[in-house]
Amino acid sequence: MLTGLLLALLTGICFATGAGLFATVARTRLPFLTFLSIGAGVGLVLTLIFIVDWSSIGKATRISELCLWICAGAIANVAGHRAIAGAMAESRAPISWAISQGGQAIPFIASAIIWNERSGPMPWLGIAVLLSGVAVLALSRKGDESSGSSRRGVALALLAFLCYGINNLLMSVPSHWDNWEDSSHLRVPLTLAVFSLGGVFFSSGWSGPVVKRILPMALGYGLLLTICFGCVYAALDYLGNAECAGIFWPLASGTGIAAYAVWERCTSRRAMAPTHLIGLVMVIAGIVALAARGLA
Repeated sequence: MLTGLLLALLTGICFATGAGLFATVARTRLPFLTFLSIGAGVGLVLTLIFIVDWSSIGKATRISELCLWICAGAIANVAGHRAIAGAMAESRAPISWAISQGGQAIPFIASAIIWNERSGPMPWLGIAVLLSGVAVLALSRKGDESSGSSRRGVALALLAFLCYGINNLLMSVPSHWDNWEDSSHLRVPLTLAVFSLGGVFFSSGWSGPVVKRILPMALGYGLLLTICFGCVYAALDYLGNAECAGIFWPLASGTGIAAYAVWERCTSRRAMAPTHLIGLVMVIAGIVALAARGLA
């Protein structure tokens, strides 16, 4: 279980790094899906070389079901990424990111209802605090943002909230299968293949100058995606074996929110409004309470 917890923390650092890249792409108005597609394509190549166990492909089981759940989750993830990039372009990036990560309520509730993972009053209190924090952030306004821009940013962040919650739920399903193991490590390439294809089909920003500007960041993002999703699925399996896979998403997301907020504050040196600070603390506290159920 300790290995799963450490991998969850490392995943959170990856989330924070990815959020920083999303914000950079959003600020420069570069086509986000092109960035995602190139980065995921790089990650897919790395995954096929270094992660997939080709010698055990013939022994893999439940492949069709695996493709269904992982690809559906990846589609929701792409939608969430697109929404959060738009939200970051419209309003304060750490606030948008914190709102979107409130979607952890969805896999928690599903884990309690569908898989009967152990729980107690503290996690449910955490749900209330988490959603209250999201509401505080969504209803607050920055004085230097127009009303219309702020509303669009909040709406997109809430859409990301829904998409990320669905993604986390769907990607967690195989880790709950009895007597099943992803011996060939197929989940990471499946995820990245959907990411890359989504960008190819839905992005219109493929001109030479645009790709040239995106490429340096996308190459780094490809390496980040490989590490991140390698940690995601390994942690889910470790924690799933301990019957507490539901702890993973809250712990990783809470780490990501805190790390990104600190990084953004140090680099931008912009003061945070009191209501935003209160909402951010509430979201993190709620997520910590959710994660604590696996440690009880």
